[in-house]
Amino acid sequence: MLNRQAALLLVYLLITNSVGLLFGVLAQMEWNAVFDPVPAHSGFIYVISHVDKEYAGIINLISACTGLCFLVFTRRRQICDSGPMGIFHTDLHPMTWQVLLGCFALTLTGQTLAGWYQSGMDWTTAQLGVQQSWTTTEQIQQASGTIPMFIYVSLLAPVIEELVFRGAILHALKPYGHVFAIVTSAVMFGFFHGDLGQGLFAFIMGLLLGYLACEYSIFWSMALHVFNNLVVSDGLQLLLGFMSDNMSSYVNVLMMLVGMLAAVLVLYLGRHRIIAFLQENRTYSNVYGAWACPFFVMFLLIMGFTMLTPFVSAGA
Repeated sequence: MLNRQAALLLVYLLITNSVGLLFGVLAQMEWNAVFDPVPAHSGFIYVISHVDKEYAGIINLISACTGLCFLVFTRRRQICDSGPMGIFHTDLHPMTWQVLLGCFALTLTGQTLAGWYQSGMDWTTAQLGVQQSWTTTEQIQQASGTIPMFIYVSLLAPVIEELVFRGAILHALKPYGHVFAIVTSAVMFGFFHGDLGQGLFAFIMGLLLGYLACEYSIFWSMALHVFNNLVVSDGLQLLLGFMSDNMSSYVNVLMMLVGMLAAVLVLYLGRHRIIAFLQENRTYSNVYGAWACPFFVMFLLIMGFTMLTPFVSAGA
């Protein structure tokens, strides 16, 4: 079953990236022909290198919509299924304000850990004399002022990613144990982003979102995902942009302290709930051996190479 889910994700990546790249190349070529008729700018290398800079938001929107169509076509039965394997299956557990507040707080913890991890990675690469030539986060920030990128990052991407990872993939893996399904889908979610700096945060969020989708509903994981992208990421960056450098540094330190305090409080207050969930949903013995299936390994290798490519090109 995992092999099938990994194959689905590989095809999903191939189709969405191909469609997005094709649109970007055609749009850039049309722009160059009409508004920038310089012979040197008509070359394929120039066009490819400028696609993300000029049309990143629109490319991501088109890729996401293409991915949604692909998901609906390939998983229409799972979408219509109201049982435990269905994408929109709602568990019997009612959401409580304590759980919801705890999940919101843990998003700050994830941001804090990801910030420390990024700082450590930057220090390590600097000591090795290697510099990352580009990151997914930087590409998003460059186009963050555009309406298409705002719609994609804050609304469309969270919904579609939840449908793919916490809907199609996680629910398909649930028969092998909820913990296995959550951890495996979180690993795939982390590698899916193709960014070494962003991968850890995506994995942490994948665990949190997977728990919500498993125990409550995918609609709650969608809501938390939108909250993180729209409020915690975009909203905080917008707020910091209006502050001085000193003030923004103080706010960042304060957010880190709040994030770690949130982790301590949530894990302590919810320890009985967490232990009960782990005991009730113990993973079958040797089930993680499924990680050796061909398409899952292929997915990890391809996305792992994608994560390392910026470092290789920078050091070349």
